[in-house]
Amino acid sequence: MSDTNDSSSTSTSSVLNIDKLRAIAAEFLATALFVYVGAGSVLAGNGTLGIALAFGLSITTLAYSIGHHSGGHINPIVTIAMAIWGEIELAMAVAYVFAQLIGAILGAALLMATAGVEIDNPLLMAVNQVSDATNTGGAFVMEIVLSFLLVYVIGETAVNKNSCAANIAPIAIGIAVFMAHIVAIPFTGTSINPARSFGPAVVSGEFEDLWIFFVAPIIGGVLAALSRFFFFKIDKETEKV
Repeated sequence: MSDTNDSSSTSTSSVLNIDKLRAIAAEFLATALFVYVGAGSVLAGNGTLGIALAFGLSITTLAYSIGHHSGGHINPIVTIAMAIWGEIELAMAVAYVFAQLIGAILGAALLMATAGVEIDNPLLMAVNQVSDATNTGGAFVMEIVLSFLLVYVIGETAVNKNSCAANIAPIAIGIAVFMAHIVAIPFTGTSINPARSFGPAVVSGEFEDLWIFFVAPIIGGVLAALSRFFFFKIDKETEKV
């Protein structure tokens, strides 16, 4: 009887470990594809509207594609928010963020290898940088505000059990990404995602403003995550099951 229980426990543990590996791999793959398509739309010269649509539609499509494996974070600030909300354990959150960062490098590297072959460093076009249309402070605040928008929408559509969004939450999230890009592209190129900024920066070798696109989105995301507890008084005990 004991041997049977031990065998069953080992089998269950193995399945859980495989599921975790699938989830981490899904975040890696989706982030690579997201960076390739999003940054690729920049290199293609699709204009503000086209680029915003590429990023927004990519998030919607990829969130639907991997949501059943990993939750479809595809963004370190989303993973951090999910950890704050207790939706993911800390060890998995760290693994997700690592997978997202490495996936972003792969996506950027593939883009570098397949686009703009006659330009020495084409990926510089897709690197997030503070433009002449604003300054460091303005870019920092803009990234905080728009990152707050993204995480707030995720919390209230995909996480809040009282939400009526259910299976269409990725559409609202994709629209939020589109909203952020349509505003911020002329000013920062729009990050709201440290992984999206990290991949092109590493592959292109351009790190000048990278700190902004790590710190500001994380601040905005954390503020949005905390707002669910303090401003809107929503927690696991009061949400509908």
